[in-house]
Amino acid sequence: MNSRILPMEPKFKVGDKVEIINYGHRFWSYEEESSYAKLLFANIDEGYKVYDALPHLVGQKGVIDAVNDVQGRPSYSIKGPDKHAWYDENQLQLINE
Repeated sequence: MNSRILPMEPKFKVGDKVEIINYGHRFWSYEEESSYAKLLFANIDEGYKVYDALPHLVGQKGVIDAVNDVQGRPSYSIKGPDKHAWYDENQLQLINE
């Protein structure tokens, strides 16, 4: 039997108005503390912590201007927030204005 991984169907499309939720830009660290980032959660068993390097982006709104497939998962470029970058579906919420 021949199987392949199909890309996920994008939740958002170009032109959708969205709000950044949950985190702005997360990263993992094995260091004890991060002086510039907000702690999101700690994995005590494996010894790492996950931080938000750009928590000020949470609550900012913008318009999706591109949708890209990254390893079978949708990624979204947003025009409007302070940081024009790629975001994933866990970071965004559709808004109606």
